[in-house]
Amino acid sequence: MELKCSSLLIITLFATLVISNAQGVVRSDHKGHCAPRLCPPDRIFVPATQQCHDPQDTSVCPDSRELFLTAYGTAICDCPVGTVESSNGLNVVVCEPILSKGHFCKEGQVIWFKDFNSPAQCLPDPCHGKNLQRLPGSLPFVPSQNNGECHQLGQTSGVCLPGLIYALHLPTLSGVCETLENLGYEQFNQTDLAFLNRRYGKTVVKNNALVDNFGQMQLFGTWSMGY
Repeated sequence: MELKCSSLLIITLFATLVISNAQGVVRSDHKGHCAPRLCPPDRIFVPATQQCHDPQDTSVCPDSRELFLTAYGTAICDCPVGTVESSNGLNVVVCEPILSKGHFCKEGQVIWFKDFNSPAQCLPDPCHGKNLQRLPGSLPFVPSQNNGECHQLGQTSGVCLPGLIYALHLPTLSGVCETLENLGYEQFNQTDLAFLNRRYGKTVVKNNALVDNFGQMQLFGTWSMGY
């Protein structure tokens, strides 16, 4: 049976993490349980600091890495979603955006994948140069699963039906129209929002760049060079 928690709880696997429940009983049965959130939904708890951090907090992760929460409830630093690890030739690993030329691809090539199970490499732009001409920081173009036409990720009007958004389907590396819920976004009703505000304080307003990055978290997949 699939384990589902309310929006005010989080699924935690206890294989490496031991947490006390409300009655003070320690569980260590190596199974998933619903446990109270330690942080607001947009923050990650870091045991080393005993604090809730913004995933893009530069005081926690080095080299442009960001905080991620594993299935075991532990925080790790990794390349931002939508990027892959790559060596710059000087024994320094950098995070390169996918579907960009990066630092090492030849003219006309972008960092992409032959298929879902292959590592990232320099390949011809699947959208015939559109990704090489887009503005820095903008979302990339991917071919549609339906007809092969290229559209920019995050598009709604003119590409998808109302209520849907254009996103990357990982197994086929093609674009599809999906709901925000199916893309993994948490949606809270007014009761849950009021509770979260009382428990953690009012929601932090993010600047546009950060909002864009959080949008990319669900429009992209998570890959590493040579994964």
